[in-house]
Amino acid sequence: MNKKAHIYRSENNNIDDISSGCKRVSFIGIVVLIFALVVSMRLTEVSMRGGLYGVKNISTVVSTKPERGNILDRNGKTLATNIHAYTMIALPKEVIDIELTAKELSQFLGKSNYNLIINKLSKKNKIETVVKRRVSSKEAQRINLLGLPGIKFRKESFRFYPSSTLASHLVGHVDTEFLGLAGIEKSSNKLLTDGLNISSSIDIRVQHATREELKKGLIKYNAEKAVGIVADVNNGEILSMVNLPDFNPNIKINPLLDSYRNSSTVSVYEMGSTYKIFTIAAAIEYNTASIDTLFDARKPIVLKRHIIKDFHPTNSFLTTREVFIKSSNIGSTRIAWELGAKKQKEFLFNIGLLSLPNIGIDERSAPIKPKKWGESEVATVSYGYGLSVSPVQMVAATSSIVNGGLKVPLTIYARKNNYKNIEVARVISPETSKIINALLKENVNIGTGKKAKVSGYQVGGKTATAKKISKKGGYYKSKNVSSFISVFPINNPKYIVLVLFDEPKNGKSNNKATGGLTAAPVAGRIIKRIAPILGVERDISDENKLVKFKQENFELANY
Repeated sequence: MNKKAHIYRSENNNIDDISSGCKRVSFIGIVVLIFALVVSMRLTEVSMRGGLYGVKNISTVVSTKPERGNILDRNGKTLATNIHAYTMIALPKEVIDIELTAKELSQFLGKSNYNLIINKLSKKNKIETVVKRRVSSKEAQRINLLGLPGIKFRKESFRFYPSSTLASHLVGHVDTEFLGLAGIEKSSNKLLTDGLNISSSIDIRVQHATREELKKGLIKYNAEKAVGIVADVNNGEILSMVNLPDFNPNIKINPLLDSYRNSSTVSVYEMGSTYKIFTIAAAIEYNTASIDTLFDARKPIVLKRHIIKDFHPTNSFLTTREVFIKSSNIGSTRIAWELGAKKQKEFLFNIGLLSLPNIGIDERSAPIKPKKWGESEVATVSYGYGLSVSPVQMVAATSSIVNGGLKVPLTIYARKNNYKNIEVARVISPETSKIINALLKENVNIGTGKKAKVSGYQVGGKTATAKKISKKGGYYKSKNVSSFISVFPINNPKYIVLVLFDEPKNGKSNNKATGGLTAAPVAGRIIKRIAPILGVERDISDENKLVKFKQENFELANY
């Protein structure tokens, strides 16, 4: 009995021990569960607030999403990349003393921001509000040490543009969610989002030289806007595209400002006398005129409501060559009438002046064409009125004339010497191209483009001065668009340069704000700076050749 009783008591003792142990385990489990719930709630709260933390205690969240790719120039220089910094966040409900907090923060953010900070901290209905983005680690550390309640920091990635304004219109920019809004950032958004780097055709050295000279011209001639484009006539790569005024993509952007507009691709202009390149090229190509055909330019042409006259009238018969060199509107009209409307339209279409251009970015405008194409339109289009195109279209069309006659699509993406896949189309014969190049060369030597001469380099080009279209209809009397399109080396064309000034002023007389006096000298200075960069060797014997060429009276009829 005693033995059994002992056994019974032992079993009861074991049962009691087990029961007591279970209770302890249950209690510990409950404590662990409560702790887990508290931690989970805190993590949820932090997550809802966007991952806020102090600088002294930074946690890193690894994302499977790749970093946005970089945008590079043709030589691998970075045009757009990512940087990591802090965003200062205010939790208005946790701010104890608004005025004291604003006072402390304004010591770092600038006293002029005091009222703005007050306004942000006073929004008690908001969970959080951004006080400042792109705060450096050092700044964040100093502010964090102040121990201001309700002020936190979030580590974020930002898009950074090392060249600032230098290539802003081409590179573009992104929004706060890293979505491309303009330029390459927009057109290549998917590839960049996938983490791929994009190589543009831009040479940042050429871009810098072009912008610097263009800006000097903008200031000197007090113009409203300026455009400068440099491209390779053989492969279509755009090496530089400058629009002034420009913008800084590293700061907040107001898309309503004119500086945000890519005038090279979006603005369209009646380009004036540079169209005579196409008029004469078409006439020679279609055999409706030769280089020495005579045209009557003795007096202005009265056509309905229009009077077609020359800026510098000669009151004589002019050869096709003289029509170009003297930039005769009367002569150009008569050449175009011989050509006819059908052939004129066909030629302009073939060189790309009647369709929407495509260089690889979304910001672009279609040309504004005449609603009808009668005798008057044939005349005005021949010398650059009645058909409005973007500057980049002008560059593309001229390239196809001077490069031997091949239409090569322009692009802002690097082709990396892979030119075999480029779709090209012949628009004129090599012979016609040579004739036009000879005219362009002579125009710089003795014609309206003399101020574009560059010692040691063979330059050809054509000036233009066109009245600007009034918003009320018709044309402004004292507002011009002046431009100069040039090619070098003209004996073996490689590069094209377009300079355009919108509403330039050159002294008291508007007559002095011509393409020859404003755009041509700027183009010459650009060529002088970029030719060595592009590896174009100086030809010190060229000047002697030019003199001899002039003495031989430039017999173009031999072509």
